Amino acid sequence: MKDLFEDILQMEDVHGVLLVSPEGEVIFEEFNTPPSKGRDSNGSLPEVIRDLKDIREADLVFEKTRIYIRKTDAGFFIAHMGQFASAAMVRLNCDMLLPSLKQMKGGKGIRHLFKKK
Repeated sequence: MKDLFEDILQMEDVHGVLLVSPEGEVIFEEFNTPPSKGRDSNGSLPEVIRDLKDIREADLVFEKTRIYIRKTDAGFFIAHMGQFASAAMVRLNCDMLLPSLKQMKGGKGIRHLFKKK
């Protein structure tokens, strides 16, 4: 899965990415810099995700950091960026990732047993 997010992770001033299920469980996370402490010990973000359920896309701008959130079929894609990261390039790369994430979710249930490998 790291291959899917490699282009975004290599962008200038992008600190890391998270893919979180609709229930708040972290599916994937990769950070170029250590993330700040803020999650509970099991790596779950249920309260935050519950509040995001109606959001399709959000770009949160803080004093020294930015967070881009995008709803996907697999859950929520979250990018942690610095002040100088190109939000437009992160959005463009996310648009290109959406079909791959849709295929990833489609593997659940009994259909994944019949997929050719």
